[in-house]
Amino acid sequence: MSQTPQPLIGVDEHLTAEQLARLCGAQLQWISELAQVGIIRVHNIEAPMQQWRLGSADLRRARAVQRLQRELEANLDAVALILDLEDEIRRLKSLLMTVQRAGPMLDVD
Repeated sequence: MSQTPQPLIGVDEHLTAEQLARLCGAQLQWISELAQVGIIRVHNIEAPMQQWRLGSADLRRARAVQRLQRELEANLDAVALILDLEDEIRRLKSLLMTVQRAGPMLDVD
């Protein structure tokens, strides 16, 4: 099975809601639903979707939603919680690594 090459999105580049939907093979309504539950972060969600500017993190999260929905058959609220927990785990692991690098300078007794 061959995989289609995935386009690279730079950190400073922006996607429209339509581009994000197309990259995910999804409908615009699905993108709107992701924004409504907070899975993708839209600065002005009240603005028309044509004005939304999304980034690479939103693309990563949208694809993660698709994976979780496919593998777990989870609804968007459950997926949002799972993604938030994954983000928190990454943050805590990073913090732990920072503390471990500080070594014996910190007294945790």
